[in-house]
Amino acid sequence: MNPFFNKNTPTVEELWKDEKSKYRKFAVGSVVSSIFLSLLSIALCLVSIFIFALGDGSTQDQAQNRISDKYASMVIQCISVVIILFITIKFLISIKNSYRNKSFEHLNLGTLMVFGFISFIGFIEILGFLIYHQNTSNSYLEPLQITRIVLNIIFSLASVVLYYAFFRNLRIIAAKFINARNFELFTKEVENMDPSNPLYNLFKSMAPEKQEMTDKPNTDEEPAEIIDNDNKEHKKQQIQKMLDLPIQNLYIIAEKLNISGYDKMDKEELANLIYEITNKK
Repeated sequence: MNPFFNKNTPTVEELWKDEKSKYRKFAVGSVVSSIFLSLLSIALCLVSIFIFALGDGSTQDQAQNRISDKYASMVIQCISVVIILFITIKFLISIKNSYRNKSFEHLNLGTLMVFGFISFIGFIEILGFLIYHQNTSNSYLEPLQITRIVLNIIFSLASVVLYYAFFRNLRIIAAKFINARNFELFTKEVENMDPSNPLYNLFKSMAPEKQEMTDKPNTDEEPAEIIDNDNKEHKKQQIQKMLDLPIQNLYIIAEKLNISGYDKMDKEELANLIYEITNKK
């Protein structure tokens, strides 16, 4: 166990032990969801092609006026199929790599973000359909047009529900594994530091002292009160050590701990955050 940080900080290997009980349902659900959305998009594309090729029973003049709209709809649906299939394939490959390497850090976060964007578009389309339906409730629709509308509604609803049920949770899981891996790499780098480096002494002093403090004999105070006071003093000392360092050194630490927006924090705020991360329970 690395002596520089809290013993309760999980490693990637420890996180993976919960794969079956905590994470597998989201991984499997995301796989099934991506395939389901791909099949729906293919069905929508085929229906759009049939509508364009077969027409909708309109007169010649009406058909000429509508042909450009039907062609545009067909092209958009076909492009959507290509994008969704590409994203699904990349996502499935990343799932395979994750299980092969026993870590969800290998998930393709870009594909999960795209599924999130698709769910946003789906939500907009649902609102658009509700508004459009109110204004065209008496319009006559051909069977193929009704089929396309129904498939669009199913796709839009599914994209929203499945994203928040599976894809979004999988993004959170992936971030947890990525942070754990970054933390492991950072601790190894600290261990290999030159002892003359001021950062080495800073991190070396963070964890061991805490255990020594809890071993102090009890006098007039309750044990819990002694530990609490010692922890506060320990935190104060460690933060002061970081405040004594150049701000560039804290930036280096923050970057390795994957802290976002560290360059916008003041020195004391950043020092406190670094302490909390490296001593989290």
